[in-house]
Amino acid sequence: MIQATSQQQAFPARRFEVRLGHVRVEVEAATMHEALVCARRKLSSEFPRLWDMIHQAPESRFMVQPVE
Repeated sequence: MIQATSQQQAFPARRFEVRLGHVRVEVEAATMHEALVCARRKLSSEFPRLWDMIHQAPESRFMVQPVE
């Protein structure tokens, strides 16, 4: 049986829109930092040739907004 960790229970998943330049993705995460990590992973799978740029970009280049 899968059990939720205490961190997951404290912060329920929310939807975030993450932008890097002109590209945007929506991810589900508990925090804005987790949303950024998920967005890097998702962008890397969608744009494999840009993997190094996506993972080396500083956090300040990403715009993370909660989706309402």
